[in-house]
Amino acid sequence: MSNAQKRLLKEFKKYSNPNNKLSESIISLTPINDNNLFDWIAIINPIETIYKKGFYKLSIKLSNTYPLTPPIIKFITNESQIDRDEQITYQIPHCNIDFKTGEICLDILKIDNWSPIWTLEYSILAIIYLLNNQEPNSPLNIDFANLIKLNDKLAINSIINYYIK
Repeated sequence: MSNAQKRLLKEFKKYSNPNNKLSESIISLTPINDNNLFDWIAIINPIETIYKKGFYKLSIKLSNTYPLTPPIIKFITNESQIDRDEQITYQIPHCNIDFKTGEICLDILKIDNWSPIWTLEYSILAIIYLLNNQEPNSPLNIDFANLIKLNDKLAINSIINYYIK
C-alpha cells in the first residue's frame, strides 16, 4: 500500500466515523466508491456564507503523490458530470470559481502553497471560507469580480439567488 493510499484510508476512516463530526457546512466527504481512494465527492451547504441556501458538489481528484501534492478540487457545474440530484445547485457565481468548469482559484490548492499537513476536510473548509471572502484581483469569473469591485450588493445577491435552487 502506497503512502497516499495509507493517508487516504486514514482520512476515510476519520470522516466515516460517526463520532468524528465534520464541519456543519460539510454534508459529506467520501470516496465515490470503496475501490478507489483517489476519486472523492464532497457535498457542502456553506451555512455561514451568502451561498447558504444551496447545496454544492465538489469533485476531488488525488494523485498517488498525495499528501505531498494538493488535491484537484472543482465544483461540479452540470448534472451530466455525476448522477442527477435535485437538491444540488450546479452553477456557482463567484469571482474565484469558473462558472462553466467549476475550477477554483485558491492559493492552498496550488503546489507552491500546499502543505502535506492539510487534509481533505481542511481543503474543503478553505473553499467554504473563500465563498465568503472573494478575491476579485485573481478572478476566474471576471464579470462577477467586477460586481465585487463595484460593491454592488444588490446585483451580487440577485445573481446568487437566481442560481440557487
